[in-house]
Amino acid sequence: MQKRFNSDQIIPGLPGIIILSHGPMAISMIDSASLIAGNIDNLAAFIIEEGDDSYSFGDMFTEAIKSYDAGALVLIDFFGGTPFNQILYHSKKDCLNIEALTGVSMPMLIESIFSRTNDLVSWVQQVKESSELGLNDIHDLIHEENSILTKS
Repeated sequence: MQKRFNSDQIIPGLPGIIILSHGPMAISMIDSASLIAGNIDNLAAFIIEEGDDSYSFGDMFTEAIKSYDAGALVLIDFFGGTPFNQILYHSKKDCLNIEALTGVSMPMLIESIFSRTNDLVSWVQQVKESSELGLNDIHDLIHEENSILTKS
């Protein structure tokens, strides 16, 4: 297990953004987002690796979630894996103040950072809708570009 979380640097009243993943993706996403957005407050990442205890992993990120007094948006790598199962388990067991989405991507993370609000329900809806718009088939764009070029 690895994490990128510092409880001493939490800004009260600002909801957290927590990324959960198998392997280093969650931490790498923070590094990439920082190139775009600079220093990002109340952002954490937790990764589970082969051989890690899933319950210890869940306990670790649950303590971080509880540190955010305004709640948190949890972005998970995919539906049905250990991070998903652990957030589901802990959100019920510990009554966590969270909203959560699976299928984390850079557009989803960037939208989360720039649209953050204390209304978790509205915030997650905006992130979800924006993330759907962030999925594009480049093939269509290539064909559109080719048709424009051939008309010239």
